[in-house]
Amino acid sequence: MNERRNFLRIPLNVPIKFRRAGFIQGEKNLSKDLSVSGVRFLSQEFVPVNTTIKVELNTSDNSEPIQFMARIMWIRSYDDEVYEIGAEICEISKESADSLVKLF
Repeated sequence: MNERRNFLRIPLNVPIKFRRAGFIQGEKNLSKDLSVSGVRFLSQEFVPVNTTIKVELNTSDNSEPIQFMARIMWIRSYDDEVYEIGAEICEISKESADSLVKLF
């Protein structure tokens, strides 16, 4: 099978927080993998496709969290309690982008 991704993804299982406008912040989420263009994570909260979210990702105890805006590209339901979500990064600061690139 040919790989269709434009960017390398790394497995990354760390807590991830996200917030969408008008909603409380999701706390019990776990990243699954990360690339310079997006993130895949598990959530107990359903988020509609095309929703823009603010993401905070802590990669280590000693560094500032990586923060970015992302757009939900797809969502899959495993059962009524867990969703797998793919989001594309649409806005990121230079500092967070530099921190993200260092992971690769």
